[in-house]
Amino acid sequence: GIAFAALAVMSTWSEYNSIWLRFKDDGAERGFLAARRKKLVSKVLQGIGLVLVYMTLTISLIFINHYGPSGAMFMNTDEGRQIGNLRNIIIFTMTGLIALFGLLVSQMSRREGGISTDCLELCVTCFACVVAIFVVLQHPWYLAKAYGISDPRPHIRDLNVSDDNLLLLHLDLGVTGCHLMMPVRWSRLWPVEVVAVLCYLVPATVLGSPLFFTSVGLNTVMMLLFVFMASLGKRMLETHERRAFSLVAAERTMRAEAEFKLSQAQASKSLITPLPSEADRSSSASLSLPDTLQSAYLPCPTIHECSREEVLAMLVDSSSPAELPGHDLPQARDTYQATLELVCDHALGGALVCIAEAEAFRQVFASAAGGDLGAREAHFGGQPGPCTRSSDQGYMTEVLRGIHVRDPRFRDAFREFTAHTANDCWPLDHPDESARGRPKDGAFLLSRTGYRVQCSAKLLGLAPVARWANVGTKHEAALACAWAVPGAVVFVRSDRGTLHIVAKQQDLRRC
Repeated sequence: GIAFAALAVMSTWSEYNSIWLRFKDDGAERGFLAARRKKLVSKVLQGIGLVLVYMTLTISLIFINHYGPSGAMFMNTDEGRQIGNLRNIIIFTMTGLIALFGLLVSQMSRREGGISTDCLELCVTCFACVVAIFVVLQHPWYLAKAYGISDPRPHIRDLNVSDDNLLLLHLDLGVTGCHLMMPVRWSRLWPVEVVAVLCYLVPATVLGSPLFFTSVGLNTVMMLLFVFMASLGKRMLETHERRAFSLVAAERTMRAEAEFKLSQAQASKSLITPLPSEADRSSSASLSLPDTLQSAYLPCPTIHECSREEVLAMLVDSSSPAELPGHDLPQARDTYQATLELVCDHALGGALVCIAEAEAFRQVFASAAGGDLGAREAHFGGQPGPCTRSSDQGYMTEVLRGIHVRDPRFRDAFREFTAHTANDCWPLDHPDESARGRPKDGAFLLSRTGYRVQCSAKLLGLAPVARWANVGTKHEAALACAWAVPGAVVFVRSDRGTLHIVAKQQDLRRC
C-alpha cells in the first residue's frame, strides 16, 4: 500500500507544484475551485440532509415509550438515567448544530460575493471533525467512562450496541462519505482522517475499551487501512478531475482565441470599401466617403457639462427627470453615489467602473473557467460575442471578494490600483507577493448591490457605437460597454481627472 501510494504521488508530481495537488498557476487553481463551488454547496446540503434524517430517527427512538425516558441504551438506575439524559442532550445538540450549519451554508451560498470555495472547504472539514468528536461522546460505553463510572456494564442495557464495532462503523462512514460524496480537495481532508483515527484510539486507550487490548490494536490497524484507502482513492479521483478541467479550459481558450481572430479578420474585411471605378469618378453622382475608418460612419454622442453637485443631486433625488438605469432602487442609488466618491476622491489616475446587474454581465460576457467572464458560446449573426480577459490573472477579483464598494478596504485597493508606476504594474517589492509584477490595467465590473463581479478586466469584442473625438480607448470602451450591457452605468475617469458618466439612451455627463 505504501509503495502504491508513493507511485501515485510521483506520477502527478510533474503536473503540480507540491504533494497537495495544486496547479502551478494560481489562476488555474482559482478557476478549478470556482467550477466546483456549485457542486460543493449542493453535496454539502445533501449530506447534511442525510445526517439529519438519521438523527431524526435516533431522536424518535428516544421518545418511544418502549425504551423508556432514558433511551434504549441504559438501565433504569440513577446513574443509568443520568447518563441517558446526558446522551440525549448530546444528540439534541449535535442535531441542532448540523441543522444550523446547513442553514448557514444555504444562506451564505445565495449571497452575492459570499463565502469563497476555499473557506467553505475549511468549514466542511472543521465541521466533520466536530461531528466525529460528538459521535464518540454519544457512545454509551465511553460516555459512561467519561462520566466517571469505572465499570459501565451494570448500567448498559445491551452490551452489543456499546461495542467498539458500532463506533468504528460510524467513524468509517463519516470518512468515506467526506471522501467520496463531498467535492472537497484532497489537501483539505487530512484533518478528518487524523481526527477519525484519534477519536477511536484515544478513548480506547485512555478511558478503556470493552474489548481486549489486542482487539483494540487490530481495530486501529483496520481503521488506518480504511482511511488510507479512502484517502488514496480520493487523490486519484481528484487527479482525474484536474486533468479533465485542464483539457476543458485549454479547449475553451483555443476556441475563444480562434473566434476572436475570426471576428477581427471579418471586421477588417468589412472596413475596406472598394475604390470607385473611372466612370463613377467622372459621374456627378459620385460620393466621396471614407473607405478605411469605420468610425467615420458613426454618430457623435451628445455631451453635457455639469458640476459634481448637480450629478450628486441627480443621484440622491429619485424623482430626477435625468435618472439613470436602476435609479429607482435604493441599493443602486447608493452604489452610484459610492462609485462617484470613489472615482472622484480616491482614484489617483485613469479608471473605468461599469455598474449593472450581475446577470446582465453574464448575458453579454458568458461564464468561462479561470475567473474570467469569458467568451460567449453563442454566435450572433455568425459573429462571436464579446468577452473579458483578466489582466492580472484574477488577483484584484480575489482581493475584493465579498467587499462592498463603500468598504475602506475597497477604497484603499482601488486607490493603489489607479496609482501610476513606471511600468503600470504592481511593484516587485509589494507586501502581497501575489500582486508583484502584475499589470494594473482594466475595468471594474460592479453589481448594483455594490459588490465586484470582476476586476482588472479587459473588455474585448465590443462593437463601437459612436465616434467620440479627442478621447482614448478607455472612453471608447466605456461607451461600447454602456451600449452593450443592459442597464449599465459607466464611470470613466481620464488621467487629467475629467469624469464622464455614460448610460444608454441617456446624455453623457462630464463633471
